[in-house]
Amino acid sequence: MDWTFLWHNFNILLASTGQTVSLTIATLVLSTVLALLLALVSMSSPRIVRVPIALYSWAARGTPELIILFLAFFGLGQVGLRLEPMPAAILAFVAFSTAYNLEIFRGGFEGVGKGQFDAARALGLSYARMIRRIILPQVLRIIVPPYLTNATAICKHTSVASVVAVAEVTHTANLMVVATQRPFEILSLAAIIYIFLNSVLIGIQILLEKRLSFKI
Repeated sequence: MDWTFLWHNFNILLASTGQTVSLTIATLVLSTVLALLLALVSMSSPRIVRVPIALYSWAARGTPELIILFLAFFGLGQVGLRLEPMPAAILAFVAFSTAYNLEIFRGGFEGVGKGQFDAARALGLSYARMIRRIILPQVLRIIVPPYLTNATAICKHTSVASVVAVAEVTHTANLMVVATQRPFEILSLAAIIYIFLNSVLIGIQILLEKRLSFKI
């Protein structure tokens, strides 16, 4: 085993981790905000609004992320909206991640008893204050496990961005395999990086579950 080779190439791969982390964080932040807004809208809107949201969720969850990525990178270019690889990847990942987070939030809100909403209205709370002070704290206890499980999936799915030349870990690893002809070592190093990143997310999930359980 050539430890000098492994250490040198691990540092090269590590330098590309920033792109993976940036793509993951951007996807998580944007998809979380959009999913929460869509969940709230679908809860309190007439059928004519709920149906398009449901159709979007159904279509996005039923389409492979690679196809959504190709549509964002290649398809939009045909209608005059050409995106660079990173923005196209963010757009694609947000599109399908929002759909999954929407269903997670919807399940969380449905898990809160209708009586909680009625009690908050009886107290004269505004809708925004009711959601923020009464409903969301209860929703968080329900959604933390599936939400952070989805977050780890998003982190791994960022590897798909390598096909449009986003310089994240998998793309860099593929280039290094071609240059060195040593796929086992290079891909093993890439796997170690992904395992570490996802271990951080799993650790956050464990801490949040413990913290929220104490507040029940």
